[in-house]
Amino acid sequence: MAGNVFLKFALDYLNMGFSIIPVLPGEKKPAIKWAEFQTRRATAAEIVDWWRRWPEANLGIVTGEISDLSVIDFDQYKEGYNPDIEQQYFDNIITPTSKTPRGGTHLWFKNCGLSGCVDIFPGIDFRCVGNFIIAPPSKNGDGKEYKWVEGLELNPRSLTSFPEGFKATVVKFLESKGLPPLGGNKDILTNSIYICDKTATATDYDKVRQSATGFYVKGRRDDDLFHLANSLVKVKCDMGFVWQTLNIVAKNCEPPFPENEVNIKIQSALDRCERKEGKLSDDVREYVSATTGDFSATNIYNFLNIATNSDKKNVNKILERFCKNEKIIERVGNKNGIYRLIDEDSPIINITNADTTPLEIKFPLGIHELVKIHKSNVIIIAGESNSGKTALCMNVAEMNMNDWKVNYLSSEMQDGTELRIRLDEFQKPPEYWSKVDFRFRVDKFPDVIRPDDLNIVDYLDEGAGNDATHMVMRIRQISHKLGKGIAIICIQKSSVKQYGFGGEGTKNTARLYMTITGQNKLTIEKGKIWRNKFKNPNGAFIEFSLVGGCKFIKKTEWVFPKDIVDDKTS
Repeated sequence: MAGNVFLKFALDYLNMGFSIIPVLPGEKKPAIKWAEFQTRRATAAEIVDWWRRWPEANLGIVTGEISDLSVIDFDQYKEGYNPDIEQQYFDNIITPTSKTPRGGTHLWFKNCGLSGCVDIFPGIDFRCVGNFIIAPPSKNGDGKEYKWVEGLELNPRSLTSFPEGFKATVVKFLESKGLPPLGGNKDILTNSIYICDKTATATDYDKVRQSATGFYVKGRRDDDLFHLANSLVKVKCDMGFVWQTLNIVAKNCEPPFPENEVNIKIQSALDRCERKEGKLSDDVREYVSATTGDFSATNIYNFLNIATNSDKKNVNKILERFCKNEKIIERVGNKNGIYRLIDEDSPIINITNADTTPLEIKFPLGIHELVKIHKSNVIIIAGESNSGKTALCMNVAEMNMNDWKVNYLSSEMQDGTELRIRLDEFQKPPEYWSKVDFRFRVDKFPDVIRPDDLNIVDYLDEGAGNDATHMVMRIRQISHKLGKGIAIICIQKSSVKQYGFGGEGTKNTARLYMTITGQNKLTIEKGKIWRNKFKNPNGAFIEFSLVGGCKFIKKTEWVFPKDIVDDKTS
């Protein structure tokens, strides 16, 4: 039976486009000579034959170009493992993820073309060119399985591009060991850019020349010409030089690229460069406007993942303009490069007429019985994929639509079909929902927040990569638009992280912060104002069932790991 299961998965992985090899049961040694399967995929007949010979063989997927696959292997249990490395490079990244039998983690990415290597950092290995990786549901010698993290199963469409920051780290590591970054050619690094080695021989350069094939041909000449135009524009070449170079290369494409479309490529490159410079200014302004305390240009480099000297110079020019011309920031004392935001807004806090009455708002599972909600509060629901975030939001809308004006902003259900399907699960006619104002919105949510209403943002998407670091600012901007109303904001959460995309900072503005897992467990990570002063809701959790896609049923009562019980009430 086990063999049939492994064979089924092997064929499934093959159909996804991966190169499959059998690995001896309970080992990490291929059962066959597998070099040829780095350049060709086995046939279905070969795979069936292998698993007939080794019915309990584990599943090996060849990494590198043949499978368009790179994998980072984290052995968190090894001595010297530093979790800060994982957080530095991979925090907020969502990509197919598997867990190893010993408690390690595999992060699966698209192919980055680099040679595989081990111990880049203690307990961190890299699999790509020249390697293979063990895939679920393989088993180790003790019979324990490799497993996909729920919601992060392997699918070619869900593979994330390999993080550029860690890619540069791998290149430096390989070079420090005297190893070729790209599987045998030490002169090629990335993106077809050739790095000249002063000690290279004529033979080395001949290898580079021979490897430079397959460019500017049908199927990729469009992208290659744009890449060339973009590279020339970025280094501010004379426009006549750019035009002439593009035309020469266009005529020598296979087949020749239409001359009348060359200008389009140049203009696209110019537009992209202009957008990038404008976006950089907007990103710096956004950081400055949302920061508190002193900050430096280096803080901005790190926050925006800026690595090039030219971009760093641009950041400093932008800060200088903000300081001298716009006067929105100022230098701090005599410290070089240290700034602070000039904030002239200091409204009087009226404690005499302060309204301490909590708002009447209901939540499923009795959440409102544990935490008080007041006007202008932000509530965060950080949930794993398909964990019930939308169902929770729709329940909140239904439970409160007779007492509140509900402004429901959906970033996914654009044409009404999916929304109608979801609402039909409640078994109510469409007119039942007439008091909820459903709107489609994907960005700039503060512009459509209604200050005095119940606003539901389903969901705020900043992605799993670098843009996720903007999440804290996005939440704060929504908070600033609130008056007597509140905002419930859904964000995505990785199953291997405690908080949503954007990290622990997404808790800052929230007065109520909840997480939902794919195992139907809801936890109050932060409840600022307790409903019962003797019952601390922070850390409380409950397990539930989601029936019919819409109805929340308690499987357990609330569990309070941090109960505070007054002696007088005992």
